[in-house]
Amino acid sequence: ALLALSVSGPAVPFVGVPVLGHLYGTISTIPIALCSIIMNLFQVPLTILILSSSDTEKKGDSFLQHIVHTLKEPVVWAPVLALFLLLCNLHIPAAFRSALQLLGGTTGGVALFASGVILYSYHVVFNRTVILSIVAKNIILPLLIMALALWLHTDRQTLSLSVISMAIPTASVCVILAVQYKTAGQEIASILFFSTLFSILTMGGLLYYLAG
Repeated sequence: ALLALSVSGPAVPFVGVPVLGHLYGTISTIPIALCSIIMNLFQVPLTILILSSSDTEKKGDSFLQHIVHTLKEPVVWAPVLALFLLLCNLHIPAAFRSALQLLGGTTGGVALFASGVILYSYHVVFNRTVILSIVAKNIILPLLIMALALWLHTDRQTLSLSVISMAIPTASVCVILAVQYKTAGQEIASILFFSTLFSILTMGGLLYYLAG
């Protein structure tokens, strides 16, 4: 589950804002919002559910109890609550909104700082699992998206936005979940590190090709 999230979950909510926003302007809010919704409402909750089900301390729990445990996680219920408020057209008072925006603005930096501490603690490795995951995340997934976009005859801008969004390196939430559930912490931390490092080459190469 963690490897699947590492490969399929780019750090678009954090990295996408400065990268896609700088490259494509206001139109980049669409893929950033879509990636954030898909990750926070589907990928992360499903990963937590699988990790909870395989937790040895919760082996005797029923499937319903695992779902309840998943829904109790703030990383799950907070995005669901936000989407519900949005769909109901309910607005947070301006005073609270400014405070929450100030708090929310720090989350990206805090997540990266926490990931840095974890990387230092676990000592990254470069084994077969890490290599295959990086190749899948940084190269195969963007190329598959490109092939799909070409097959669907999408316009140039949509194709470029889609490919670069999927080429963004692994999200830090993967490492946080690995540490929380004591599962493959070193491997996931290594994937995050090398995925970010090699994205300089892979994203740069894709941008050069798409701009040609």
